[in-house]
Amino acid sequence: MSKSSFKAFVEYKGPEGGFRVKLADNADDLSEEEDDDRTSRCYSEITDSESDIQPYGAAQKQQAEAKKRHDKAWFAAKELVDSERRYVDKLRLLDE
Repeated sequence: MSKSSFKAFVEYKGPEGGFRVKLADNADDLSEEEDDDRTSRCYSEITDSESDIQPYGAAQKQQAEAKKRHDKAWFAAKELVDSERRYVDKLRLLDE
């Protein structure tokens, strides 16, 4: 039976860029370098509560909620404009 070691690297390129997985089976790649510690520390300092990774459906739900808030604000502003227009029209009638 043979023993083999693999090291996987996952590079995340943001929501639009996706991610890339690289498998390395070279023994030289398995040894850590000083630079590896610096870059890995950056990623490990992100806690679960600060993570921006969301389930697939969460983005659609968030967009739907944002649209709902936008629509409510638009209708409220429209109602204010219409009310003011009616008020100004009544003032004109009183002035005549």
